[in-house]
Amino acid sequence: MKLSKLTITGYKDSKFSKKNGDKFVVMINPANYDHNYSVTYSDEESPGKAAKTTKFKSIGPETVSFNFIFDDTGAVERNKENEGKTVAQMIKALKDVVYKYYGEIHEPNYVLLVWGTMIFKSRLESMKVEYQMFKPNGVPLRAKITLSFKGFTDPAQESQVANRSSPDLTHIVTIKEGDTLPLLCDEIYRDSKYYLKVAKANNLVDVRNLKAGTKLIFPPIN
Repeated sequence: MKLSKLTITGYKDSKFSKKNGDKFVVMINPANYDHNYSVTYSDEESPGKAAKTTKFKSIGPETVSFNFIFDDTGAVERNKENEGKTVAQMIKALKDVVYKYYGEIHEPNYVLLVWGTMIFKSRLESMKVEYQMFKPNGVPLRAKITLSFKGFTDPAQESQVANRSSPDLTHIVTIKEGDTLPLLCDEIYRDSKYYLKVAKANNLVDVRNLKAGTKLIFPPIN
């Protein structure tokens, strides 16, 4: 089975339809990643009662964080995206995708993280670079990169997702080259985890190799 590398892609718009520059592919996949969820409550005082009442206020944004290594010592095999680049050049390429301010859109990119079944639409929250090995002249040979991303949902799409039983969430999609079932589920349902239900609805035996031109039904998810 081919090794899947974590990819980080920048987009100009909140609908994630206009790519901005090249996608970034890590040299070495993270050993793990954290996916955090939060809920916000408010404490309200009730007349005649000493204790406060905790009431739901909102679902907080999800966050994803992880770290990985850039290595220019020669000990790690390069992928084609990072071939011949120094640690400094790899850091710049990453910053161009997740951190750089673009005057055209007056902000950094919207960022799509894809690794296996993880598909996370987000904005960069923080980036830390820890330099670990150096040449005698001080040029870095290895760096540990720690990234944290805050989940992003377009308001128009969020209102649609709020009612998943709506008939307008039934879709017939014609598969294009490069499409994957988890990515399509994320685009339609805003959650990649439904790909097995879609596979069952379409009697798919192989969910990894979708044939271009095939039409698939994406039914409402209750």
